[in-house]
Amino acid sequence: MIDTVLLVALMAFLILVVVIDIKTLRIPDWLTVGIGGLGLAYIFVVMELERAVAHAGLGAIAFGFLFLITRIVISNFSNQEALGLGDVKFAASAGIWLGIHALPMFLLASSLSTLLVVFGMSYAMHG
Repeated sequence: MIDTVLLVALMAFLILVVVIDIKTLRIPDWLTVGIGGLGLAYIFVVMELERAVAHAGLGAIAFGFLFLITRIVISNFSNQEALGLGDVKFAASAGIWLGIHALPMFLLASSLSTLLVVFGMSYAMHG
């Protein structure tokens, strides 16, 4: 039962992230921390302690580090901010939920969604 409540809360937080990020191009820290906290609560409910710590720790570090490196590299080559720190923190929070094994699929999904947004913006601007 508690796992279902945590998943519903996650959905509410994710909807807020989408709405706020579209409007402001920012992801508030309280949402990122909330998603991470819900993730920790969830994995400690559904996993044994050692596995939960490894799942959350490795996932958060791998996701966050990869997005931070991506932010640094792209920003240095393009001379503009490609990813905000909110995106990096959001990725780390997602890593808590998903674990390191889901990193390739997360990268694919985030890359495809970025391409869709870029193409949509380009179409809207140039017809």
